[in-house]
Amino acid sequence: MYKVFIGIGSNRGNRFENLKSAIDEISTHKKINLISKSSIYETEPMYYKNQNHFLNMVLEIVTDINPDELLRLFKDLENKLGRKFNEKNNYPRKIDIDILDFNKFILNSEVLTLPHPKIRERLFVLKPWNDISPDYFIADSDKSINELMLLLDSNDKIVKFYINKIW
Repeated sequence: MYKVFIGIGSNRGNRFENLKSAIDEISTHKKINLISKSSIYETEPMYYKNQNHFLNMVLEIVTDINPDELLRLFKDLENKLGRKFNEKNNYPRKIDIDILDFNKFILNSEVLTLPHPKIRERLFVLKPWNDISPDYFIADSDKSINELMLLLDSNDKIVKFYINKIW
C-alpha cells in the first residue's frame, strides 16, 4: 500500500459541494482508503488574479494503485465533476485534484512529476497539509511540511474553515 497526499481545490460554482463531491468519490473508491483530511482554507488565486477565491484542502489516502493509474483516475473524476480541460492553466475551475506526494517517490514523466514541483511556493497546499501531517518530509526535501510552510514569506490571505462533522 502507498501513502499519498492529494490537494483538492475549487473556485467555480458551489465550492463546498465541489470539494465534498470529490471527497465522496475518492473515499468510496474500492482501492482507496481515506486516512485524513485537512480543514478547508479559502485563498486568493495565485497566478491569474482576476477570478474567485479558491477553497483548498489536503487529503491523505492509502492505495495500491500506481501513480499513473491514480493520475488517470483523478483526471476522470475531475471530468465527471465538471472540470473543463480546454481552459487555460490557473483559470477558474470547478474542481482540481493534484497528487502532491506519492509514497516519497521521485518521478519525472511527461504527465506526472512527483513530488508536485510547486509545493514549496503554495501556502494553499502547505497550510492544510500542515493540519494533517506537519512532520512529513517529501522525497526531495530535508524540511518537514511545517518547516516548508514557515519558510514562505507570504502575505497571502488564507482563511480557515472548519469541516462539518458529516464530512
